[in-house]
Amino acid sequence: MTALVIPTVNINGTPAADLIEQLSAVCHALDHAREAIGLATPHGRDFQMNGQGLAEQAREAFRERQRVLARMSADFMDLALAIQSQGRSLPK
Repeated sequence: MTALVIPTVNINGTPAADLIEQLSAVCHALDHAREAIGLATPHGRDFQMNGQGLAEQAREAFRERQRVLARMSADFMDLALAIQSQGRSLPK
């Protein structure tokens, strides 16, 4: 994935607080999606007639997607923290 680029907080741009709030909403949505995937993860009983290993393969596919969303959430949180640290260094 292409790395996220940290915006430069300045008086002509979006306020840092707004950017952080928006990124927090993204993290919350991704975390909610991860939880939903967890609830939807296939159960072995749904694969009883489909051969060996398919249930585990199906569960791993869901876990893999949860890991992708977790990485994305962490990236957006890191971006929010980088923006927050810029806001502290701005002149008053």
